[in-house]
Amino acid sequence: DILRSVLRDGAERPEIEVLPGWLPAISVETWSDAAIERFFGLPLEPSAALPARVAIFRKTGDEHEVCLHQHHFFTDGISLSIFWKEVITRYLGAAVPGPGPTFEEYCRSVDRWLESESGRASRSYWRQKLRGAQPTRLPLDYPRTEPADFRGEHVGMRVESGVLAGIDEFCRRESVTRFSVLLWALARSVHQETGQDDVLVSTFQANRALPGFQRAFDVVGPVIEEQVLRCRIDAEKSPGEQLLETHETVTESMAHSSVPVMYLRESGECPIPPTAVSLVYQSFVSPGDLTAGPLKLRLREAIGFGKGHASFELELVLWPVGDELLGVAAFSTQVFRRSTVERILSRFYGALAEVS
Repeated sequence: DILRSVLRDGAERPEIEVLPGWLPAISVETWSDAAIERFFGLPLEPSAALPARVAIFRKTGDEHEVCLHQHHFFTDGISLSIFWKEVITRYLGAAVPGPGPTFEEYCRSVDRWLESESGRASRSYWRQKLRGAQPTRLPLDYPRTEPADFRGEHVGMRVESGVLAGIDEFCRRESVTRFSVLLWALARSVHQETGQDDVLVSTFQANRALPGFQRAFDVVGPVIEEQVLRCRIDAEKSPGEQLLETHETVTESMAHSSVPVMYLRESGECPIPPTAVSLVYQSFVSPGDLTAGPLKLRLREAIGFGKGHASFELELVLWPVGDELLGVAAFSTQVFRRSTVERILSRFYGALAEVS
């Protein structure tokens, strides 16, 4: 149902409406890079009666490319993986597994868990962890204006194999994760630019480990959840000490990650200042081709960040490819020049080099 959903104005808050019997109109076009970019560049308005777009692009002979474009409000990467696996299974004529739990069932389970003993403990953790946090400052080129227009550009990113090998050796030696290293490097770069030593960074995690909920990885819906991490950069401590503290923050936060940030904000029990900056490390979704019989499923770029828009003022997305990390730094052109973002990235790479 979530693949046939639109957003409506409710009496008190927005509501999701499922369009019964809705099927997309499927266009057939000649394939080209420009046609693909144009297809994905068209805006999708969640409140319009158009949950998704589907198009078939004819390449050569019997080769075609099928593209699905849906708003991130309704799905996440794991959900689309479930969807495409079923498409391939049906195409090959194989038996289709029974349906998993619905997104509504998942949401109701979250509500129940939030009122449980462990849920209340996690809510208490976030109240204490984020108490007194201040908005993240960034070295903006232009003052913020309302409303935000979300127009953006992106800069390609690359962490070369030698640097990544050094980072991985540090991670093994100190029992920390790549994500913790990347998060520390970003927080330190913001600190070097602005002097702020208490930095909030948003990230996004799969959120498929709700206590007591079975088959969470079979749910189709926007289960992915924002998480706000508070990083402290103490100039009196060494980079290694700073990084270990950052890893401790990540580990603690993951233990309490089932509390939705939206719940904390809307309930008023934990005011969360704007973060303005985010970091995503997609260790499980990297570009490439997946083949099943005659079908080839192409993951074109990790969720398409920076394609003419920016969800945050600065948003770093990285994923492993071979023995390197590739990625994009999407930024809002409403507040940033490209040269400023490139300077921040130079600091980011410098911090990673220190670890390696």
